[in-house]
Amino acid sequence: MDVDKLRTFLEVISTGNFFQASINLNVTQSTVSARIRALEERLGQRLFERHASGVTLTDAGRHLQRNAVSIMQLWQRAEREASLPSTCTHSIGLGTVFSLMDDVVLPWIAWMGTRNPALAIHVETDFSNNLMRQLVDGVIDLAVMYEPRRMPRVVVEELLADDLVLVSSCAAQSDADWRTGYVYVDWGDDFRQMHELELAGLSPALSFGLGKIALNHVLLNGGSGYFPSRMVAGHLQQGRLHRVINMPDIYRTGYVVYSKAHGGSDQIRLAIEGLKDVLRSG
Repeated sequence: MDVDKLRTFLEVISTGNFFQASINLNVTQSTVSARIRALEERLGQRLFERHASGVTLTDAGRHLQRNAVSIMQLWQRAEREASLPSTCTHSIGLGTVFSLMDDVVLPWIAWMGTRNPALAIHVETDFSNNLMRQLVDGVIDLAVMYEPRRMPRVVVEELLADDLVLVSSCAAQSDADWRTGYVYVDWGDDFRQMHELELAGLSPALSFGLGKIALNHVLLNGGSGYFPSRMVAGHLQQGRLHRVINMPDIYRTGYVVYSKAHGGSDQIRLAIEGLKDVLRSG
């Protein structure tokens, strides 16, 4: 496997042309061309359509792209594990959605470190669909997320129940008060459906894909929004935020996901025990 050729292929996709790819990779443009040509000859397919403004993927190139990303991720894992210090006898890779990093995964890392100091830990943060792909490809060993896909070779276990509560920087409780500055946070498909049902007709002008950024905005600039109760508990106690009364909570379930082939390993069992212990104590 020639990793450099695949890395070059992905860099050309990212930049859209051979020249910028050569700059980013610190090689000559002729080297980039030669690597792509070698890939095309090996596969017997054209990977790019050349245009005056750059390149676009062919159908064959699009098929290769998905697998090339997986191969490069696996190669990076292999490099990472090969360079582990001698004090580390095992390793584990965990994937998480962004909203569970601070409250769940960071305490879990500390928990794992005290139980097994010889275990090397790698954490990936991404969206659920991408984490599922990495899990299936073996890039990570387990993942915590809200909306996993049910797949034959994957185990999905309930891990936590999150209640999303409507909070406002304004202590006043009228609809006009909290609706001013309301921000929509995309907490996933389940939340989106419940939001449309419970708050029909509300069309916020501002929305965020990441809850932590949305919360920082509300704290800094004022406003309101739905956030997990564990995320806003401290701010409620300090009086920086206020629960909006007579508005429903929205619930969603968090899961731990792992491959059936590795579910019995000591590392996976310890990792799941740690996640549950962190949630119980938090």
